[in-house]
Amino acid sequence: MVISISPDTYIDYNGTKFYLLNAIGIDHSPKKTIYNDIDDHDYNFTLILSPIPHNAFQFDLIEPGTSSWKFYNIN
Repeated sequence: MVISISPDTYIDYNGTKFYLLNAIGIDHSPKKTIYNDIDDHDYNFTLILSPIPHNAFQFDLIEPGTSSWKFYNIN
């Protein structure tokens, strides 16, 4: 399994973007993180983003471009 995260990834909360600051356990594109495990496996990593308002109860996590990493209505 080969994965990466775009450094342009952001949280969209009420039209305001809060950008990715760092990622632990996954490389930023164009670098790739290679896992040599079976494909049916959990991959753990930490994304550190700009702080969002403490009262934000629903937001979207978007990796821009053609990525399928678009998670809407996260509670």
